Amino acid sequence: MVKTVLGACTFYARCAGWAAAGSIRKANVWFWVVGTPIVAIVGHYLGVSQLQIPDQPAGFISFMLVTVTVTWVGLFIIRCFWAPFHFYREAQDNVIALQAIAERLKKKPEVRESLGLFILEGQELMNRCADERQRPPYEEFVKWAQKIEEFLRDHLDDSHIARFRTGAGLPLTANSMASVEHRSLWASLNVRLARLQEFIKEN
Repeated sequence: MVKTVLGACTFYARCAGWAAAGSIRKANVWFWVVGTPIVAIVGHYLGVSQLQIPDQPAGFISFMLVTVTVTWVGLFIIRCFWAPFHFYREAQDNVIALQAIAERLKKKPEVRESLGLFILEGQELMNRCADERQRPPYEEFVKWAQKIEEFLRDHLDDSHIARFRTGAGLPLTANSMASVEHRSLWASLNVRLARLQEFIKEN
């Protein structure tokens, strides 16, 4: 019982704090639209025939303080009623985010295993590429790269595809191949294999 009461008090205190924090800034903006009409209506019921803005600095400052305070109180009450819905929506967003994280964690072993298989396939293509007596495996490389990009799009995100396509930030490598075609394809494979190894470490 006591824990329930304390929990309720804590929640409503949080609602009041959220309502107060948001109302101060809005009151300074909306006091002419909200506070002034309220002050005029209250003044009418109190017998003030017409609301007049004071000309003297002291009176004008008092008028401003009253209208800003009235606006703040009105906004505070409105936001207090809205606060439970705000925190409920915030909790729902957090649940969705946590579910997404849990789903990604659940898929991580599968992702690492698939990336490892892609690396083995790429290494085989590199070995074939290193044999300059054979035709460089361009078609196989294109199919291999496309398959990996589809996997990255489905299981990670497009930023991984962009990284997979570029060697920016990776150390330069060289080989002794005489054939420009073989050397170029080998370099492309080397970059993509390095990226796949990075993705495994990150996941």
